Amino acid sequence: MVLHWVKYSVTTIVLLAFLAGCALPGNKDSRGSFKGSYYEVQKGDSVYFISYLSDKDVNDIIRYNHLKPPYTIQPGQKLNLWRSVYVAPRFDGTGAGDSQISASPTTKVVRKDTSKPVVESKSGEYVDSSSKPNVNQSVTPSTQNNEKVDRWVWPTRGRVIAKFALGDQGNKGLDIAGQRGQDVSATAAGVVVYAGNALRGYGNLIIIKHNEEYLSAYAHNDRLLITEGQSVKVGQKIASMGSTGTNSVRLHFEIRYKGKPVNPNNYLP
Repeated sequence: MVLHWVKYSVTTIVLLAFLAGCALPGNKDSRGSFKGSYYEVQKGDSVYFISYLSDKDVNDIIRYNHLKPPYTIQPGQKLNLWRSVYVAPRFDGTGAGDSQISASPTTKVVRKDTSKPVVESKSGEYVDSSSKPNVNQSVTPSTQNNEKVDRWVWPTRGRVIAKFALGDQGNKGLDIAGQRGQDVSATAAGVVVYAGNALRGYGNLIIIKHNEEYLSAYAHNDRLLITEGQSVKVGQKIASMGSTGTNSVRLHFEIRYKGKPVNPNNYLP
């Protein structure tokens, strides 16, 4: 009886360890310190990479943290992922002064009717300390525009083995099976804002900015054929398909609108 229980317990522990080690696309199982209200920058990060990781609009991150072009960030720096809200000082004898919190969809800011909210200054500046090492400078595309994406194309050929699904544990894009080495192409014209393998579970990853609202992402590539800051045309080959970060040859493909995953089938021909 005891031996049977021990064998059952060991089997359960091994199974749980296996499931815990399986990284699903879209999980926050990644580099950096993502605390919900802020993100702690690591070497090599950019605001576009952090936007993709946190599902936040890159323009919101820039605005919340008063970043100025070229959006330089420092390792160890904490970036607000929610809009900063200031609460009026209390004059009830407690000595409490102004306090700053981060407003999220689940956060409510309660003020007394007699209080006057302190207006956040629109002239806030981002202080860049040049004395800090390992400065991370985001890619600043030369084509800063918000023009509509004229044309979308499929990033590769193959059978869709995982469809888009909403929810925290859902698939944030499409998984397309194929042959190792086959072409992976840009779904639309744009600028490469990330090319690397820092995000665990995604392997060799490419992120392309198409305009101020749309990004696309391509994961599990074998080889990357472009570099950050490079402009690409619609249909241009950007990588070869592989299995980095996963256990089978596939492309994990996403389209993001203002930082949020959207169903690629609504855009692809």
